Amino acid sequence: MNLYPWISSLSTAGTYHRENQDWRGHWVPPHPAVRQRKGVLLAVADGLGGHRAGATASQMALSTLFDAYYRDPTRDPRRSLVQGVLRANAQIYGTGYYYEAYRGMASTMTAAVVRGQQLVIANVGNSPAYLIRRGRVYTLSRDHSWAAYAVAARLLSPHEAANHPYRHVLLRSVGSRLSVKADAVSLRLQPDDILVLCTDGLSDRLTPGEIGWLSVAYPPPDAARALVERARARQAVDDVTVIVARLVPAPPHALWQPPRWSAAMPRLAMAAV
Repeated sequence: MNLYPWISSLSTAGTYHRENQDWRGHWVPPHPAVRQRKGVLLAVADGLGGHRAGATASQMALSTLFDAYYRDPTRDPRRSLVQGVLRANAQIYGTGYYYEAYRGMASTMTAAVVRGQQLVIANVGNSPAYLIRRGRVYTLSRDHSWAAYAVAARLLSPHEAANHPYRHVLLRSVGSRLSVKADAVSLRLQPDDILVLCTDGLSDRLTPGEIGWLSVAYPPPDAARALVERARARQAVDDVTVIVARLVPAPPHALWQPPRWSAAMPRLAMAAV
């Protein structure tokens, strides 16, 4: 059985930010053969490194990822996705190395491929990916923040980590070093599964249970809006971005939407298909 993602996304600047440094995007290949071979790609990125460099890093991360993923000839989506992350890392690191204005820029990245009933997730940083199935919420990504590692090592309790001054310090990000390791996971999807990708501006303000409840209670366009509005109502300081994708057995015309991107998102990935 093929499953098709009904996708909606929304992004907004944080309470004290003039510019939104998050980027998000998804691509539904219009050609059936490409869609069958490579699937649908969704991704979010949270830029790091200052007002100008952060937005550049997150934009570069996604444009490079989408271009690299669909250009890769292999049929293994996990391998293609990880290679895309590595390409994005090299692109951002190289730009920062050669151009002083962008030195030190980096980004988180969480990406998902849906191909039939197969789901592949790859992530670097602390932008989470959730799967909601039959009322339960599963975290599919790994948090690469210092606080998460401290909890895993039993140096901090989850409550202490949530309020620790180093909770946003990342031990792993895209572009901060010459090489990076992306964590990847694969699983089999079921009808009515819901996939949520977001940045920490959302996950800092809403619990996984709240994210799951709102994603189940509304169709994706309304769910994305409700999630962002709830985070902003709780004074989200960081930029808030979310992609909600509900897996349906058939692609009704009303659900099968063209690709949607953040404002001014480069179309490099689209040209690669």
